[in-house]
Parts: sequence; C-alpha cells; structure tokens
Amino acid sequence: MIENSAQLGFLSSMELAELANVSQPSVTRFAVAPVFGGYLEMRKFLRTVQPGPDVPGES
Repeated sequence: MIENSAQLGFLSSMELAELANVSQPSVTRFAVAPVFGGYLEMRKFLRTVQPGPDVPGES
C-alpha cells in the first residue's frame, strides 16, 4: 500500500481491499470507524494526504 499511496484515494473499496489483502467489508468497516463517516469520506481524506519524506521509497 505504501508503494501505491498516491493512488489510494482513487481506488474503489474492492480495489483497496485487494491491494491490502483483506475483504471488501473489512475496508468498509474500517472506513466507518470513529475517524471517518464512510468510505467516500475516507477517500477524500486519502486524496489530500501527501506522503512525507520519511516514507520508504519516496524521494
């Protein structure tokens, strides 16, 4: 997921689940955890987050 971090906010919940090697319902449950109100809100957040300089593989 770190290698694809710039794309995470643009993936469907099914694509993200496949990338994370978890089920699609697990992604949806995570997205409605106290931080996010749902998958769409989580996607919006992921689109605004830029990887920091300490992320391995990033220059």
